Amino acid sequence: RHAVHNESSLDPLRKMVTGEDETPDSNPWLHNTLSIFAVYLVGALGWFVSYKAGAWNSPDIDVGAPEEVKGTMEKVGLFLGYVSAVCYLCARIPQIIKNWQEKSCEGLALLFFLLSLTGNFTYGASLLAFKQDKDYLLNALPWLLGSFGTIAEDCIIFVQFHLYSGRREAKDGDQA
Repeated sequence: RHAVHNESSLDPLRKMVTGEDETPDSNPWLHNTLSIFAVYLVGALGWFVSYKAGAWNSPDIDVGAPEEVKGTMEKVGLFLGYVSAVCYLCARIPQIIKNWQEKSCEGLALLFFLLSLTGNFTYGASLLAFKQDKDYLLNALPWLLGSFGTIAEDCIIFVQFHLYSGRREAKDGDQA
């Protein structure tokens, strides 16, 4: 009985900390759409301000390192890029498997995946838009694989959201 009292006395505090309300979000699609739109608006505004400030007009700086040091550093950077891409791509796999095994995406925030998709798409697009020469694209390949590979994995999770949301609604209807 004492434990129940302590938990109920923490409810207002928990609501304040977590931002939870007693009423569930009546229209999560509207909330997600407005959130994504706000991120796009802030991103476009940030791009505009940095463009007007001349962020892309600075000259390239030559560090003056010998060619063999530059070549070694480039290889180390490329290796670390591939390691990073593998880690980045492997991060979604356990979630995809868990969703498939449980036939549920309960507990996942769709907005998180929409924001992830936005970030990875704009990052990958910026790499492709910067330069299109072969050497640059080969050096950018691990980051392109990580970015666009994660987009593919997020698309799998979106399909799981779609497939399993119908199951949850049917299950909730059966319990009523």
